[in-house]
Amino acid sequence: MILLQDGENFDISVRSEDGVTRTYRTQAMLSAINARNRLEKGTKVWRAVRVDNGEEIGLPVALKDYWVHPDDAREGSTIQRLRK
Repeated sequence: MILLQDGENFDISVRSEDGVTRTYRTQAMLSAINARNRLEKGTKVWRAVRVDNGEEIGLPVALKDYWVHPDDAREGSTIQRLRK
């Protein structure tokens, strides 16, 4: 997570389970649970847009940002197991 020069938004790199990394630029915080500000631990939901070579591309998405212990399973893996 890299804080942008505006001091309010971030470029967040997201790595999929198969190792593909994509970067998303936050545009606004939509929700914050257990976090009073942008830098505090807790679950945050951002409106974000994908960034490729510094260029914003595509439509905005909702990006969930949360702190997790390194030993915990990936949320996506848990959801896939539940769906099966």
